[in-house]
Amino acid sequence: MNHFFRSSIRNKLLLLLAVTLAPALVIITYTGHERRQEAIAEAHREAILLVDTIANQQELLAESIGTMLVTLSRLPMVECLDGEACSAFFAELLDSLPHLTNIGLFNLDGDMVASGRTVEPFNNADSRQFRQAVASGRLAAGEYSLGRITRTPSFQFALPVYDQRQHLAGVIQAGYSLELFVDTFTKAELPSQTVLGILDHQGRRLFRYPPTDKFLTGEKAPDHLWTIFSGPEPQGAMLQLDGLQRPRLIAYRQLFLPHDPAPYTIIHIAVLKEEALLASRLALWRNLQLLGGAVLAALMLIWLFSGRLLLTPLGKLVTATQRLKDGDLAVRSALPHGSDELGRLAQAFDEMAANLEEQTRRLKEAEEGYRQIFEQSQRGIFQSSQEGRFYLINPAMAKIFGYEGPEEMLLGIKNLEEQLYVQAEDRLRLWQILQQEGAVEDFEVAMRRRDGSTIWVSLCARLIHGKQGKPLYAEGSLVDITARKAAEDEIKRSNAELEQFAYAVSHDMRQPLRMVSGHLELLAKQLGPRLDDTEAQSLHFALDGARRLDQMIVALLEYSRVGRKTEPKQPLESRQALEDALLFLEPAIKEKQAEINIHGQWPEIFASRDEITRLLQNLLDNALKYHRPAALPKVEINSRISDQYWLVTVSDQGIGIEPDQQHRLFQVFSRLQSREHFPGSGVGLALCRKIVTHHGGWIRADSAGPGQGSAFTFALPLTGGAP
Repeated sequence: MNHFFRSSIRNKLLLLLAVTLAPALVIITYTGHERRQEAIAEAHREAILLVDTIANQQELLAESIGTMLVTLSRLPMVECLDGEACSAFFAELLDSLPHLTNIGLFNLDGDMVASGRTVEPFNNADSRQFRQAVASGRLAAGEYSLGRITRTPSFQFALPVYDQRQHLAGVIQAGYSLELFVDTFTKAELPSQTVLGILDHQGRRLFRYPPTDKFLTGEKAPDHLWTIFSGPEPQGAMLQLDGLQRPRLIAYRQLFLPHDPAPYTIIHIAVLKEEALLASRLALWRNLQLLGGAVLAALMLIWLFSGRLLLTPLGKLVTATQRLKDGDLAVRSALPHGSDELGRLAQAFDEMAANLEEQTRRLKEAEEGYRQIFEQSQRGIFQSSQEGRFYLINPAMAKIFGYEGPEEMLLGIKNLEEQLYVQAEDRLRLWQILQQEGAVEDFEVAMRRRDGSTIWVSLCARLIHGKQGKPLYAEGSLVDITARKAAEDEIKRSNAELEQFAYAVSHDMRQPLRMVSGHLELLAKQLGPRLDDTEAQSLHFALDGARRLDQMIVALLEYSRVGRKTEPKQPLESRQALEDALLFLEPAIKEKQAEINIHGQWPEIFASRDEITRLLQNLLDNALKYHRPAALPKVEINSRISDQYWLVTVSDQGIGIEPDQQHRLFQVFSRLQSREHFPGSGVGLALCRKIVTHHGGWIRADSAGPGQGSAFTFALPLTGGAP
């Protein structure tokens, strides 16, 4: 026995062949039937394996496109819908991602803002991926469509884009050609009439290979198949009759996006049962016919040619396998492919090496595309564990924290909570939000740079889970907002100084001014009869100036109180605020016999009641005041809702405004008309602008010129603006 194991492969083959000659016929006959059943099972397994391979390839592609879209959506040029910059960047990105058909950016109306490829502008609002991305706020998949450039079937993914205030600004979309699955399918060596099909969520054919005129792309799949494919089982295999009533072995798999219970596409493969069994029947007949001659020939061939036909090829395969293990993906067996074991082994090895080389190439291309975004982003990008270690950071992240590069920061930071966070509880609070909600946006926190200085950052992150739902790590980005925080602190300081100034004005300046006014009035009463005209006029000017100065101080006090000494913001019926303003102005309206017309929607808003009432009162008072002498005042008040904003326009038929003077309207103590004709302090419109700004809105004035009337429009967010 030991001599047998130490003998050459040639001698072993001869001895083994002699041992197996007697039962060979029985085995071949018996296994004929078994091979028929195994052929069916093998065809099923191969179909399921290929479906899984293509499905995994699709899932990897969808995940990489989703990651790319998330990264692109956070670029400043994308957030502000900069069409020219985005188009140039997308075009450069597409050069390194040839499997993508295009990358496009659209505004909320669906109009194309930017495109990586030259294409006629179009509106994308009716597409499924656009509608679902806007509605869900997450990555959305499309449905059957033809590429606008290639005119071949393509599949689209879309992701919502938010501006820097986290308002929905648009949608970014990327598509890829379904032709890339052909290579995987053709290399599977399935029977010639095997069919690969891809359906969208409605059962329409996105792709069929090989193509045929009988089953057109875009048509609905047969109902009996669609009922199975869209059923509760996400994956399966069955035997079904095709359109020619031929039995086919069919395998399918549903694909899903995260957080979406419905599949966005279905991949299926159909193998003709007759073809699956043909090889087994032919093999049985051939084996029975050639058994006798094959045995004799085998004895001769084993002895004469085993070295050239077996040992040498095996040596080449061993050498090629070793080189492949050492990383040489371009290695091939250099052996001819055939139906024998060595030929099939050589073919399988070469196909495996080619697949590994191609998959590695594609993976490197995808990694390079992501790496370019990762390396060139101005935002700090990171991956970190719950235990407080960085897995990955980009150069911008290292620069923000004062490190020379990512490697230095990775080596230097061992505990995020202790080394980066000024307040350790901030990181605990961040992870609590991530674990409860899965993501966090604009999380502002104080952190510590390498030199010990404190900076403020605004952080966006999401929690990544494994297949079992266990949290793996957090990934996200951050931006340095230290300058913004300093500006906010400066504003708070300035507001505090302004409040102190207002206090000084109200208590220190008005009291002496009232004394001056009182004594001037006393002098006027006592000396009035004895003063000549010039002296009386001078005393009148002094009294009038003191009164106007007191009015200006009172107006300035009201201006300084906006946002500090007024009612807090709360739900408010806007129409009630208008009615309050009209009630205050009722005497003036009756005196001037003014006509007031009110139009439009008056929604509930989140605002300060007395500030909104004062805003409307000032605008209406100006419309009543600045009317043409020969005409009665007529005021139109229009209210409407647009994009979550409440817009109000107060228009009149008054004296109008010089176009080159409109920029002065909202300045404090700025007057365009003389006090003799139109009295006032010059603070009313400045007060309106401050109220609108306090509520996170805007205000503007429009006029065609003198004598053409004026229209003042302001807009406030329905749910409240800046504090």
